[in-house]
Amino acid sequence: MSKFIELHLCDKEGTPVLLNVNQIAYITNVKNEVIIYLSIGENDNTNQVIHVKETYEEVKAML
Repeated sequence: MSKFIELHLCDKEGTPVLLNVNQIAYITNVKNEVIIYLSIGENDNTNQVIHVKETYEEVKAML
């Protein structure tokens, strides 16, 4: 069964999103902005990117 975590997008509303942790390719912390790269398909070499309001440490603790 997949595990989901709730994060909030870096938009004006702080839109909540549920993210399947199995789709996370990697996470970076660039200039205090957390960027999550998602791998959607098995053969998909293109990653989707989301920017979240949570800190790197908060995301790390959720995983």
